[in-house]
Amino acid sequence: MIDSHCHLLHEKYGPEAAQTRLQNAKMAGVTHCITIACERHEWQPALAFAAQTPNVGVALGIHPHHAGEGGQVTQTELLEHLQNPHVVAVGETGLDYFYTHAPKAEQIQSFHTHLHAAKQANLPVVVHTRDAEADTLAILKEHRGTPFVLHCFTGTLAMAEQAIELGGTISFSGILTFKKSQELRLIASHLPRDKILIETDAPYLAPEPHRSQQNQPALLPHTLATLAQVWQIPPAQAAQITVANTRRLFTRLPSA
Repeated sequence: MIDSHCHLLHEKYGPEAAQTRLQNAKMAGVTHCITIACERHEWQPALAFAAQTPNVGVALGIHPHHAGEGGQVTQTELLEHLQNPHVVAVGETGLDYFYTHAPKAEQIQSFHTHLHAAKQANLPVVVHTRDAEADTLAILKEHRGTPFVLHCFTGTLAMAEQAIELGGTISFSGILTFKKSQELRLIASHLPRDKILIETDAPYLAPEPHRSQQNQPALLPHTLATLAQVWQIPPAQAAQITVANTRRLFTRLPSA
């Protein structure tokens, strides 16, 4: 399995070493992780960690929550960092109109900046979208041809289908396992299997039956098992499919 989206170095983990979390993941069958560095102060620590850890890739960018004053990033600044060989994606970027920690206009500007940089760097984009379906799809349509993933997907079937039509991929987190997520599981059952990834978004959104715990990549098998049930295939087969999909999108991810 590959955890396509986690925050290995997140401060919520406290003093516990990221290497310990990776060892736990390996024991659970998770061979690779993509760790997200979505604030400037996270960039260098994530790149340094990946340089010492061959089974980790980095997605680098500015989260829409931080796209406001003090968080703006230029295309030139992004491109300087995207040249690092341990960067496998741009982001997470996108639009979040639920919290609006940053003004909508500045989120939109940041989203465009990330997409332009990704195209120039020939990298996929990790997209965060919440309560912003129309604007997210409109912007992605403007940048058609740049590969992307809608991470931690909780949107509608129509949104997923439109994203896939634009060349996108859909990633499901532990939310897929929640008892109330019947509609999300139904959506997963209708989507092309070659367009689906799995993730933990750790330390957030621990899957059932661990919802009260802090999430980590080692819990990814629970999301995989739920997806396998949706697809009515063995988990091992679902793992093969999602690993192949992840590698197809994140071509820089190490093979070791």
